[in-house]
Amino acid sequence: MKFIYVVKRRDLDGLIPQIGLVFPSLDTCADRFGRGFFLERPHAERDPEFKQVIPYTVLWRDDEVFVFERLTGGGEARLHNLLSIGVGGHIEPMETSGVGVAGRSWDMIRAAALREIEEEVHVDSPESLVLEYRGLINDESNEVGTVHTGVLFFARLPAGTTVTVRETEVLAGHFEPVQKLRAQNGEAFETWSRHILDALPEAR
Repeated sequence: MKFIYVVKRRDLDGLIPQIGLVFPSLDTCADRFGRGFFLERPHAERDPEFKQVIPYTVLWRDDEVFVFERLTGGGEARLHNLLSIGVGGHIEPMETSGVGVAGRSWDMIRAAALREIEEEVHVDSPESLVLEYRGLINDESNEVGTVHTGVLFFARLPAGTTVTVRETEVLAGHFEPVQKLRAQNGEAFETWSRHILDALPEAR
């Protein structure tokens, strides 16, 4: 049985919006997310009383961001064929350093973010991956969003950095100018990516 990190919805009251992106302080986030625990994934996926905490990282290269297309072979059927500008995934027990301790729970979230990047893509200069916290994402308007909350990070890569997806049977990806993506923003993108694109340049 797979276990993933969750926080009770009531512990996030007043912190996350119904829909969109907000910018609470890192200390506030660390305190609230430090109240979480690990829960069986099947339970977490169907019980909206719990919010799965998902590190979600946008890879920047100058004025471009890396865009993913989730192909039909991927694990989350509800996101198939949608475009995304973020690398996201669950927090797993391997990132248990400081679970439940405000101020150290942040280390766990960052560790999960870096692991997800490593699993999803190859970056030819991995030492350049420095994560910058940029807010929280939430969307109660759809089935996926009711059981997930995103912690948004930006990772700024040097000019010329090459990024390629690892699992080409489930993902495709390439860099695109952010202004082009903002102009194209709409139903082709998963909702979290739409909210981030809408919030730029404030989130940047």
